[in-house]
Amino acid sequence: MSVTIHHLTGCAPAPLAHYLKALGILRLVAEQKDPSARLWWQDEHALLATTLDDEELRRFFLEVYEPSPIIAPWNAGSGFYSVKEAAEASDTESDDEETDASESQSGDDEPDQSDKKDMLATLAASTDARLQTLWKAVESAQRTECAQLRATLETARTAKKALNKDKKNEVLKEKSADADKAKKALKDVLVRNCFKTWRGVQLDWLLAGAIPTEDPKHPVFYPQHLGGSGGANGKLDFTNNYISAVLSVLPITNRQESHVLLETALLRKPHVEDQDCTKGRTTGMFQPNTIKAPNGSVGFSSERKSNPWELILAIEGTLLLQCGVSKKLNSTMSSFAVAPFSVESAASASGGGAVSGEKASAEQWLPIWQRPCTLPEVKQLFLEGRAVVGRSQSVRPVDIARSLGRLGTQRGVQGFMRYAYPQRNGKGHLAVALGPWLTEPNPGRNLSDASLDWINSLVRASNGKLAPASWKSAARRCEEALLATCRNGRDRSAWEELLLAMGAAEALLAQTPKKSAEVNLHPLRDLPAEWLDALPNTPELRLAVALAGQVGVKTDGHADYKQPVRIHFLPSTWDKNYKIWNFRTFADHAGPERVATTGDFLRDACAVVRRRLHSGSFVLCAGQGHYACLSDLAAFLRGEVDEARVSALARPLMALDWQDAPRLSFPPLTADDKGVLSLYGVLRLAHMPAPFEVRGTEYRVKTDPAIVQRLLSGDAASALSRAARRLTAVGLRPYVRTAVADTAFAQRLAAALIFPIHHESAAWLADTLCHCPTETHNNEEEEGDPA
Repeated sequence: MSVTIHHLTGCAPAPLAHYLKALGILRLVAEQKDPSARLWWQDEHALLATTLDDEELRRFFLEVYEPSPIIAPWNAGSGFYSVKEAAEASDTESDDEETDASESQSGDDEPDQSDKKDMLATLAASTDARLQTLWKAVESAQRTECAQLRATLETARTAKKALNKDKKNEVLKEKSADADKAKKALKDVLVRNCFKTWRGVQLDWLLAGAIPTEDPKHPVFYPQHLGGSGGANGKLDFTNNYISAVLSVLPITNRQESHVLLETALLRKPHVEDQDCTKGRTTGMFQPNTIKAPNGSVGFSSERKSNPWELILAIEGTLLLQCGVSKKLNSTMSSFAVAPFSVESAASASGGGAVSGEKASAEQWLPIWQRPCTLPEVKQLFLEGRAVVGRSQSVRPVDIARSLGRLGTQRGVQGFMRYAYPQRNGKGHLAVALGPWLTEPNPGRNLSDASLDWINSLVRASNGKLAPASWKSAARRCEEALLATCRNGRDRSAWEELLLAMGAAEALLAQTPKKSAEVNLHPLRDLPAEWLDALPNTPELRLAVALAGQVGVKTDGHADYKQPVRIHFLPSTWDKNYKIWNFRTFADHAGPERVATTGDFLRDACAVVRRRLHSGSFVLCAGQGHYACLSDLAAFLRGEVDEARVSALARPLMALDWQDAPRLSFPPLTADDKGVLSLYGVLRLAHMPAPFEVRGTEYRVKTDPAIVQRLLSGDAASALSRAARRLTAVGLRPYVRTAVADTAFAQRLAAALIFPIHHESAAWLADTLCHCPTETHNNEEEEGDPA
């Protein structure tokens, strides 16, 4: 038997209506005609492989297709009630979950009330055998659910009438409120009864828009996803429009028009505007551009039309995306409803759906697969679509992004289309496409895993009632940066932004250490050494690594790892038991060691240099051998380095696990570098933390704290002269012994001393800038201070 591949160019991953159309086509063809049908995505549209050829596929929908029994008798606007009942019931609605009667931008796109009144009568009078399943469901609901709701609607209508006559009457207000509560409670009861009695396709539709819970306050949960609030979104009732659309295209008399509209839905042919039967029906939230909005066209109103086949196939497709119940461990709530690949909404720089001041109920990440899949395989994919990270349910976009990066490719899913459901223009929601998300393997996922716990703690703390707004901004920036690394793990700039975001958040928390400690926020710690491989190798990074990896120096000249440079940047406490600085929590107050508090790199660097010289020797060295290269130092002295970025990178890198940190490659020196290093070299050689060797001779220079003081005051000439004397005392006679520099450059020279250099670099500076005698000078000769 031959198989035909249909390119459904009218079914794209976005908007949502087109994505759902593809699912609806697969479901209907597989269930009613060809069980072997397969669907996949390619070149921004869906492909369907089936034994039906082009003509047979169209004939199937026009002559064979039986509409699914999709109804919502618990909604006042479902068409099951009179015009008067529906209209007055809408006036009494006030709760957000009862969105079938709330204000919405989609309310203007409903069929006329007269159409609602006659719709079910037209269905009952139809002799088309394909409509019998749908009519039987309607007839059964009219005998049960509708009969119970009518009495409650009558009570609510009577209370509303009385209140309108005397709006200041408190007793009438209370009666009206009680009637509204009773109506809402009855809706929940009716939906729960439907879960008990409905089976098959009807139950599938019910699961797309509601789920029973064990919470007595909310016995039914209505997620604002594809099924809306129990089959409605704002004033737009999906089932009402669905039945109306079915009646407009299935009768034999409309076959020619229906054929043209079907061609348009499948292949995106531009004939919709010429068809009269498109008026008054809309795909609503699934395709926002079909909504009749004020000023949406020329004039004050929009007369946009939509294709009824678009709505029919989209609603049929929602039956594959059913909600489920996920158990929560260690929680007072026994269960909560989840939809396939659904997470909490989060506005982000990479494309959040809700903007400031808007509400968004959730995001949904709908899979795009490139391997032909049968209907059971697609069903299984959506049934397994509960994103889990570790043992925790994914509840945020960053969680699902991380899980997709790990497992998405294992399921044959090459990408996802990300949708948000912001609430706009009332209480209605719109499905807004936020763009595709590729599920390529993420080489840096270990870094994201290591960062997640700290970011999660910041997010939880920022959601507290008394949390500062700055915490919320910092948490949002961290989440957005982490999300960007999940999108493209090979983008080094994305990892750099994540590190900068965490460093900025840590610096913010350090401003209020006591408050941060009270909510269990702690400094960054034990960051993986792989960070250095993930970041772009820039001069700023190399200088930041050299700065961040420094430790103190013991009296015997060896590195003292218990005295990291980080003590000058964060409020920390001295652990008397282990004789080490404790960075597991913020200290209540900053001690005397914390001197880098301004946020300005030059000022903070000078403060650290001055603090490290208080004992008379420069006790700060590269702990694990991460030094600054002379070419980067020359660029820093010329002002070609972004100092703010150096400081921002150095702060989080101080929490790095330096034990296995890789070495960074250095660029070679240029002629320009050698010129600007002449003054710096003399000053640097006078501030070496350990002896250095030049041409086989070891030199040990005792530091003079007055040199840095002169530099900070802007007296570069005097500072250079004192440094030259120190070097001359040990046998190194500098060629440059005096110079003129402005205050800014003098302070930059002092700040440059915070970066450690390798002993070979020191030897090169001494050999280039000083006259080195052949005899050994192991003993220093002290010189008196100049007058």
